[in-house]
Amino acid sequence: MSTRAVYQFGTDNPTHVYIHHDGYPAGVARKLALWDRQSPESFLQANVWSRFPDGTPRWMHIIEDDLAECLREAEYRYLIADGVITCWAGRWDDPWTWQWALPIDDAITRDWDREGPPDEEGYPTTWEPGDPLPPPRGLSVEDVAAEARAMLERSKAGAARAY
Repeated sequence: MSTRAVYQFGTDNPTHVYIHHDGYPAGVARKLALWDRQSPESFLQANVWSRFPDGTPRWMHIIEDDLAECLREAEYRYLIADGVITCWAGRWDDPWTWQWALPIDDAITRDWDREGPPDEEGYPTTWEPGDPLPPPRGLSVEDVAAEARAMLERSKAGAARAY
């Protein structure tokens, strides 16, 4: 079964992308590593592995009028803005629960199989389908970036103590 995800690029007049496969954090890290960080369209094009006969990407698209349907199908939702990726998890009609936020470069280089997501110390928030997607606890994107960096440092410190 595929792990579906919706990617939101930006917060002002955002663009949403739906990809039907590899939406779990390690899969997203691989997608981010292929992306030139220029646009949602270039993210989509960097991650096209197959196409329909008319040339359109298979199992992925820019969301235009079916956001609610795509969110209902997705297991993860990501906000990509100002160099930070934020992750929420959910399914069907359940509220979305904040999971983690990291600078994009850290999300790409993280060993997801060994380290897993950053610890959830703090403050998960929820998001209901149809609501605008806020950063956790109503923080600004800059606050989320700062908190992501602080969480990463705490996570690294905890990992160093474990060895």
